[in-house]
Amino acid sequence: MVVDILNSIDIGIIQTNKNLEIEFINRWIEQQSGKKLKEVSGNKLEKAFPEINTPKKIKHYHRALKGESVVLSYRFHEPFFLFSSPLPDSPFENSIHNVKIVPLFKEGSVVGTLTIVEDVTSRVIKDRELRKQLEELEKASGIIKEKEELYRTIVENIGEIIITLDENFIIKYVSPSVSKILGIEAEELVGSSFLRLTHPEDSRTLLESFTRIHGYKDFSRTCEVRLKNSQGEWQPFEMVFNTVLDGGQKGVITISLRDITSRVELQLELLNERNFSRTIIEIIPTIIVVTDKNGDIIKVNNALEELLGLTSKSLLGKPVEVLLNFVPKEELEHVRDVVKSTKGNCTELEWENSVISSSGITKFVRWNTRIIKDYDGKVKYGIITGVDITDLTRAKQELVESKEQILKQLKALEERTKALELLSELNEVLMACSNETEIKDALFHFIPLFSPLKAGRFLIFDKKEFLLRGWVCWGESVENILPIKASECWALKIFKLCEWSCLSENPVLCSHLRSDVECHIAYCLPVHHGSETMGVLSIYLEGDQDEKERTFFRQVLTTIARTVALTLGNVALRNELYEQSIRDPLTGLYNRRYLMETMMREHSRAVRKGMPISVMIVDIDNFKEFNDRYGHVAGDSLLKHVGLVIRQHIRLSDIPCRYGGEEFLIVFPEMKLENAVEKAENLRTLISKQAIFPTVSVTVSIGVASFPEHGATMDEVIARADEALYKAKRTGKNKVVVSGK
Repeated sequence: MVVDILNSIDIGIIQTNKNLEIEFINRWIEQQSGKKLKEVSGNKLEKAFPEINTPKKIKHYHRALKGESVVLSYRFHEPFFLFSSPLPDSPFENSIHNVKIVPLFKEGSVVGTLTIVEDVTSRVIKDRELRKQLEELEKASGIIKEKEELYRTIVENIGEIIITLDENFIIKYVSPSVSKILGIEAEELVGSSFLRLTHPEDSRTLLESFTRIHGYKDFSRTCEVRLKNSQGEWQPFEMVFNTVLDGGQKGVITISLRDITSRVELQLELLNERNFSRTIIEIIPTIIVVTDKNGDIIKVNNALEELLGLTSKSLLGKPVEVLLNFVPKEELEHVRDVVKSTKGNCTELEWENSVISSSGITKFVRWNTRIIKDYDGKVKYGIITGVDITDLTRAKQELVESKEQILKQLKALEERTKALELLSELNEVLMACSNETEIKDALFHFIPLFSPLKAGRFLIFDKKEFLLRGWVCWGESVENILPIKASECWALKIFKLCEWSCLSENPVLCSHLRSDVECHIAYCLPVHHGSETMGVLSIYLEGDQDEKERTFFRQVLTTIARTVALTLGNVALRNELYEQSIRDPLTGLYNRRYLMETMMREHSRAVRKGMPISVMIVDIDNFKEFNDRYGHVAGDSLLKHVGLVIRQHIRLSDIPCRYGGEEFLIVFPEMKLENAVEKAENLRTLISKQAIFPTVSVTVSIGVASFPEHGATMDEVIARADEALYKAKRTGKNKVVVSGK
């Protein structure tokens, strides 16, 4: 039965006597090497397997014959056996192994060696794939700092002691786990010699090894060492030390110490076992369950006990279905069918499932069932083997979660980058706007591009009536927005951004916010330039955003509001300055500069369309005597009043100007001469009949001329009107005179 068990496991077993002559190889070795037990039995180990016939490899067996266990990890040692890889898509020519050579004792003496060969090819391939994926994700995210912190966290929380030595074997760094394992604080060890911490017998060997490898790059070795703990006891460790060159100058030694106290104790117990085969089964990491022909459990190893948290006594003699008690309900039906195969004719089956131990810890196991039959074809044994793949499964899950998180962060970063680019472009466009129409067009085009905006509106502030009026909107028509009182807007009340959750049962919203928009968040933001209120920006967001996204969008809205306020303020200031540059400050009429610019434009339009232009010059009669008698203040008041009468009784398209002193010039685009004369007579009559001052009668004289009747250019027309004015003055004043009459 033991031979059948050894032949059914997925680990290679080679047993030799103390002369290194082969006594046993299991079926796994036969399949991997192509050699049969009867062919190699009694042969020297190096003859049966020529690839190990090197001084370095044979030396490991001599160490085992001296009673030392030798662990040869594929990470730190050259390939030991050259077996062809069974994986069809393997990138390696030969399979990769972890090899352990242990001495076999009998009555306290070494009687042979036992070689345990574990095929880790698939694990290496998966590790390489995982590392490749992690490298790609790290390169995409570029978060090097987080990686360093992750590695540091792993080192500080790993169940091993990590130590770094300088070229003089002085401890430069020790991981915090030393306090938990040895009971010594890390600060107490830094600066002291590592050799003082080790057993005197081990110190001499380590000193020779450290001295011999000093200066070599990337040198690695594994051995066992004893360290003194805080209780003064010598605690055994498996030590892996590596050498690296620090900047190509100093040799630095990094040490990894794994507490093997329990393993050493187990080895001591195994030395007293009489059955070497049973000892092998107990020390291998593979979970083993053996059932008889009726499906009752007759043997389990320590690996299963550790997995389930039970003793073998509680399982022996019970049906194999007892293992179903540790399977989650959602996986129970599938696993029940598989377990039944150990009683049927299925010779081999493999599956994976999670296992919940008696203490509630969940682990993941890859199982394999095999049926051993006798020569008559009847079931003799059922063997279930399992490998703990918890770390691999969780690593895959963490990798998927990490990838999803990084992709989510990258997407958020892309959206933020896009928003910032839009914000920059909007800022450039707004800064280039010269009037409110251009500002409205820019906002109407850009604001909907900001994700995740669903709808919104910009209400302009009417200073005269203290109302908010629709100006720009998205998702509705401006014409449908009714004016509201500025006092009904919370954002203007508290003068800062307001955020409303539309998902609340009774959200407190500004009255101007739309109740028909289905959204998650609504923002209401005052737009002000200094202390001057310009308007209110209301935005509705769709989708569920986290706090970081909402914070970023609030910053975007605040920036937009500030830029719009600044642009509106600049346009208003520019308009005000322009008005001041073209208006007479006393009468509010256009000045002579504006007259010259506009008259040329109107003349070109009249020529192009074949339309007339009439001009009248108005002069206040006896203004000098009035000014001398009543003073300049009264004279200014009179000028203002005449200017007001002119503004109130002309068309919006007409151009009234203060021409100089007490003279006013009015341009009437597309007005015939007879209509202009009638308009002049009406103005003269209105001014003469108004009692501007109780004791003073105010009259005006007016000269009228028209294009093209009185001149081909506007200068000629103005000259004719001026001549007509002087004629009115000479002939008695308070009259209208037409040029040429």
